[in-house]
Amino acid sequence: MAFSPDGRLLAAAGHRAAWVWDVGTGQPVGRLLAHPGAVWTVAFSPDSRLLATGGADSPVQLWTAAKAPRRRPLTRRRADAPERLRNPTVLKPAGAPLVDGTIGVHEVVFSPDGHLLARRGTNRTVQLWAVAAREPVGSPMKFDGKPTSMVFSPDCRFLAVSCIITGGSQLVRLFALG
Repeated sequence: MAFSPDGRLLAAAGHRAAWVWDVGTGQPVGRLLAHPGAVWTVAFSPDSRLLATGGADSPVQLWTAAKAPRRRPLTRRRADAPERLRNPTVLKPAGAPLVDGTIGVHEVVFSPDGHLLARRGTNRTVQLWAVAAREPVGSPMKFDGKPTSMVFSPDCRFLAVSCIITGGSQLVRLFALG
């Protein structure tokens, strides 16, 4: 699960879909974000405008999360009408999925500046993506062990990836970026 950084939305991964709720109203936002298989991971960009989803089936899909254009009411609304009726959030695919040959996606993480997205795959690789260009950055980082989590440094200079290696030992690899 993930809260949007602005605190307005909550996203959750599930079977063949991701769900998104408006935190203020508790109401679902738009339709379910459908996938062919289980969704295992969700992450919002730092500006709360993008939601990344990934899972058993597929590459990473980016979704836009934006306020819908205001509609002109047919009748006068009460002053206390819920904001979701006046200007709801809508979610739609933000282009084609980020395809890099990975069968499944365990985790997606945006860099603090929102320029990069890291994808941890079921094939023991981590791939960086340039979010604006929708292109991979370099070759996938391969691991002998199983990557279990990853995090960007606050200044976006490093990506740390935790791995379980043979015998159950834990290893953290630090990658310099840029």
